[in-house]
Amino acid sequence: MAPANLSMLAKESIEFAITSEGTKPTEFWKNLRKAMEYGLTEEQALSALTIMPAKFLQIEDKLGTLEKDKIANFIITDAPIFESNANILENWIQGNQYVLQKSPEVDVRGTYKIANSNISFFIKGTTKNLKAEIEGVDKNNLEVKLKVEDKLFHLRYKLNNEELGSIQGYISNKNPIQLTGKMYHEDGTMSDWFAERIKPFSEDLKDGKKNKEKPEIGKLLYPFVAYGNEELPTAEDVIFKNVTA
Repeated sequence: MAPANLSMLAKESIEFAITSEGTKPTEFWKNLRKAMEYGLTEEQALSALTIMPAKFLQIEDKLGTLEKDKIANFIITDAPIFESNANILENWIQGNQYVLQKSPEVDVRGTYKIANSNISFFIKGTTKNLKAEIEGVDKNNLEVKLKVEDKLFHLRYKLNNEELGSIQGYISNKNPIQLTGKMYHEDGTMSDWFAERIKPFSEDLKDGKKNKEKPEIGKLLYPFVAYGNEELPTAEDVIFKNVTA
C-alpha cells in the first residue's frame, strides 16, 4: 500500500510535503511517478514539493510560489515535469539563470504535409529526443530517422528496407513552420523538397500517453500485518472463571 499513502493523505485533506532526502535522483522520480499512478494528482504532487515545504518551514512569504517579492527559484523543462521523458532545460536560483540544455529556437513538433505528394508525417517526443513517423504506414516496415541541430535538419526514411529519401535542409520560423531542403536519391541525383506544418504538436502525439487504470489497492488490515482483520475488532466484555488472580 506504500505507493498509495500520499493519495490517501490528500483524500483525507492531511497536509504533507515530499522530499528527496535519502534517495537517489532516479529513485525519487520513479517513486513519485508510481505514487501518481496510485491516485496522487499532479497538482497535489507539485504542492507537496513547493508550497507545503515552505509552509511547514514558515517561509511561505519568501518561497513556495512564483510571486512578486519572493525568491525566484524555479526550473524550466521541455515537457511536464512529472513525465518520464521530461528534461530540465534551465534552473533559476535566486533569480540567476543556469542553462543546463539550450532551448530550441523553434519547436518543430507537429504534423507536416510534404509538397507534391500524399505523404504526411509527424514529429513528436521531447525537444531533446525528437522522433518522426509517417502516417498510414506500418511501423514494422518503416524506418525513419530525424536529426535536428539548431535550425538545420536531416531526415531519412526507408520502407521495406528500400531508402525512399535522405533530406537535408533548414527550418523556417514562419507561421506555419516550414522545412525546406534537398532530397538526395540513391542514383546520385537530388531534387527540391518542402514540407509545411499543418497541425501543431498536441498531447495525443506523445509517446506512451495512455489512460492507465489506477492499480488496485489492497485492503487495510487491523493490525496491519499478515492475517490481520479487515475491520477493527469490537470491544467485548470477557469473564474469566476458575482462575487464580
